[in-house]
Amino acid sequence: MDSQREIQRVLNQEFDHSRFVAPVAVTFTMKQWVDGEVLDESKCSKNLTYFFKKFNQEVFGNAAYRFGKKVECFSVLENSANNLLHFHCVIDNFRKWSPLKFKYKVKHCWESTRFGNREINIQHDSNSGWVSYITKLKTKENLADSIDWNNSSW
Repeated sequence: MDSQREIQRVLNQEFDHSRFVAPVAVTFTMKQWVDGEVLDESKCSKNLTYFFKKFNQEVFGNAAYRFGKKVECFSVLENSANNLLHFHCVIDNFRKWSPLKFKYKVKHCWESTRFGNREINIQHDSNSGWVSYITKLKTKENLADSIDWNNSSW
């Protein structure tokens, strides 16, 4: 547990909000099964990858594919007390879209994924308190394994 606390301390200390122009705190809920297929951690990550593929296309257009442009993000998978997998993320709204436009784009892209559920919580002006919250140890067996490194640009 001490090593987990050390990882948490380093993440909270080293997380650089200055990389983000306008950080937004986002919680993505997921359908726990679809057509008899049960959600697991690997499927969660693939689902989030698909979301970011769509979202990056919305933000950057063809440059997302041609030049690999991506939105800055930090993603943590969490398993709630009632065993519901979900993601907590910091996503950069560097285009400074209005809260309504940002929410529409996020919801549109998330709901187009296989496991994307309609419940999405979006809080603009994320701060270091959000990073402390999403790196809490209470709901994670291993914090380092909970970070979705495939979908985090940090």
